[in-house]
Amino acid sequence: MGKRKPFDRKLYNEVNDRSIRAVKKYLKAAGHKITSTKEKYTADIESSFNNKEYLTEAEVKLVWKGEWPEAWEDIRIPERKGKLLDQAEKEGKTLTFLYLNKYFTKAWKIDGDVVKDCPLQEVPNRFVPKGEYFYVVPINKATMVTL
Repeated sequence: MGKRKPFDRKLYNEVNDRSIRAVKKYLKAAGHKITSTKEKYTADIESSFNNKEYLTEAEVKLVWKGEWPEAWEDIRIPERKGKLLDQAEKEGKTLTFLYLNKYFTKAWKIDGDVVKDCPLQEVPNRFVPKGEYFYVVPINKATMVTL
């Protein structure tokens, strides 16, 4: 659609395994059976619960350090994550996004159907000052969870 932040292998290596471990622990505590965490360049975690199949995407927002700042009224999910919405629909699975804080202790939990219904908006940022689009999810459509 628009421009995208270039992939940052160093950042990925710093946070990917820790975020997946934190979300796996959260899902297991909620009763999910983890069926895959293999890197397929799709959703990070596949699981099952009550005879339903789930996809979960774990992302880290490194600037979120303490409490969620009151001034942050939304969660911004990059447009490129739209491929996960398509995957979930095609495979008949439920998609959930978990946006974790820097310390992997809290997360915003967002249903994929909520993301799908949110507008794509151009959001200037320090990595891509013009042309990058995000699903803009109001925080009142997400649930804060402790990991």
